Amino acid sequence: MPTVVRTDYDMAAVAAGPEMSEIEKEGQRLFVQRCALCHDPLGQPSYPDTFGPWLDQNTVEHLGETQVRRVIDFGSTSMPGWRYTLDASQVTQVIAYLKTVTHKEQP
Repeated sequence: MPTVVRTDYDMAAVAAGPEMSEIEKEGQRLFVQRCALCHDPLGQPSYPDTFGPWLDQNTVEHLGETQVRRVIDFGSTSMPGWRYTLDASQVTQVIAYLKTVTHKEQP
């Protein structure tokens, strides 16, 4: 049975959130709705073949936007593709959001 790890947050800072454009906000909404279950932003422990890696601006810089878009569209051996669920503009919004996430936000 998985163990839940509790993390204390500064709730005022969490509620304030970063300043984001409308595209980034929509990307955040889509990420929370479609991606966060596996790419857990709350830092639950990763079990083999259960959760995906942490995603942030370093991911986009390292892989490049084209490759990130390709993985979102077509998936991988451990991730479903979203090309029939998210249109191109929505994928752009998710990538825009990921560019706002810094590595130091990782729990």
